Amino acid sequence: MSEKIVKITVDNKIVEAKEGENLLKTCLDNGIYIPNLCYLPQMKEPPASCRLCFVQIEGYKEPVNSCTVKIKNGMIIKTNTPEVRYLQKWAFELL
Repeated sequence: MSEKIVKITVDNKIVEAKEGENLLKTCLDNGIYIPNLCYLPQMKEPPASCRLCFVQIEGYKEPVNSCTVKIKNGMIIKTNTPEVRYLQKWAFELL
């Protein structure tokens, strides 16, 4: 069975990725840095416990942890918005 390759947009950069792959992993693999501490690529279900990998995804009401999101075709993601940076700073202070 072949894996479907889809396109997503991250910070205005078009990225090709395997559908269903982890968003954080895809970004890191493509040179797009998203802060994170608890994510390990071999984890099937990342715990999202550090709360540092927030991103905004078009169509979602609130920022989400990128380590828990699976890639879907056409996603538009922003990693550097004021709301994302505020949440990352807040989570880092809690750590």
